[in-house]
Amino acid sequence: MITAKRAMDSIGRYIREFSQYIPSNDIRLEEIEPDDEKREWIITVSYPENPLTESKRVYKRFRVDGSEMGEAEVKSMKNATPEVPF
Repeated sequence: MITAKRAMDSIGRYIREFSQYIPSNDIRLEEIEPDDEKREWIITVSYPENPLTESKRVYKRFRVDGSEMGEAEVKSMKNATPEVPF
């Protein structure tokens, strides 16, 4: 499986490609976990809802192809909600 860094690099390229829709400043890595069964990385990032103010954050969950033969391609991006810590 590819490294987590390579999966994050793929998300960075994806965000830059869609920068008119996703503000690329103040992006934070929130969660990262491998899905060994599907050979994917599941990565959650957040960014401010309004980049000009200290507003609530928007969370996005990405699925990245993690197979060695793949190109670390983003397979999907969905809205995510922060989980309440236990």
